[in-house]
Amino acid sequence: MTRDGIAELPLCHEQCACTAPTATRIFDTFVGVQRHHLTHDGQHIQVFDPELTALQHQLLELLAIPANTGTPSR
Repeated sequence: MTRDGIAELPLCHEQCACTAPTATRIFDTFVGVQRHHLTHDGQHIQVFDPELTALQHQLLELLAIPANTGTPSR
């Protein structure tokens, strides 16, 4: 956060600002994020990727984690 000039992020309860987020606060932001795979008779039909919020994208960027990590090649 310091490197990017960010003093706080809305990670605490009720979107309150947090100046030193813990790993738990960061992980809590991603609770419920899921990717679904549709198959039929063992054949891959479609992948439904999660729609991330702006905050989730920002956290991934700060952590240098690509948003498409884990996306299977098609």
